[in-house]
Order: sequence, then C-alpha cells, then structure tokens
Amino acid sequence: MKCLACQKEIRVKVSWQNLFREKSYFICDKCYIKYPLDISYQVFPFFQNVHVFSLFNKKYDVNTYAFLDEITGLLSFIMNKFDLNKNLCFFFDNVEQLLEYEDKLNSLKDFQCEIIAIVTFL
Repeated sequence: MKCLACQKEIRVKVSWQNLFREKSYFICDKCYIKYPLDISYQVFPFFQNVHVFSLFNKKYDVNTYAFLDEITGLLSFIMNKFDLNKNLCFFFDNVEQLLEYEDKLNSLKDFQCEIIAIVTFL
C-alpha cells in the first residue's frame, strides 16, 4: 500500500493480533503527524442554520482520501446525531465553495430540513 499523501510505501508490522485482519491504510504515520486533523463544528446562522464540520484548521496540499477512515468516523457520528432521512449532507472543499451555494441552500428552507456541510478546511 502507498500513502496517498507522500506516495511512499506503507509498512505494517504484522503480529499475532493483526495477522488475519484485513485493514487498508491510506496514510503513513509521518504524514498523519505532518497533516494533523483538527475537526471542528460550527453553526452558520446566516442561512437556515447550516451545521459545518471542518477537517483541518488550515489548507494542506494533501489528498483528502488519505483521511478516509476519519471521514468515515465523522459521517458515522453525523448519521447518529442527525436524521439524514430529514436532513441533507454535503461535502465541500472549503468554506468559500459553501458560500457560493448560499442562494441554492437558502431555497431549501421550504423543505423544513437542516443542512450538514463537511468542509476540508475553514
């Protein structure tokens, strides 16, 4: 397996505890420390109370898929906290991209749903 951030080979130490477990690794330990996750939560009240979860506090030039395990955990948390049958969830690269869709998101007010947005960085 190769790290999706630095493209170096990921080496996994095999022991009796993990010998028969099949686990995919997307990021090496060095890059995981170099690009720290800082998951934060904010509510943007200027349109229909958009719940915004961000992954990083600044922009990194890294493939977001390298953090697929963490994004999956965040989505699992969101699915438990918010009823996604009544609410909408979107994924944006940054807050500016979210703001570009302000008019379109405001048009969803009639549906009585909350909007959950996941952005890569604030």
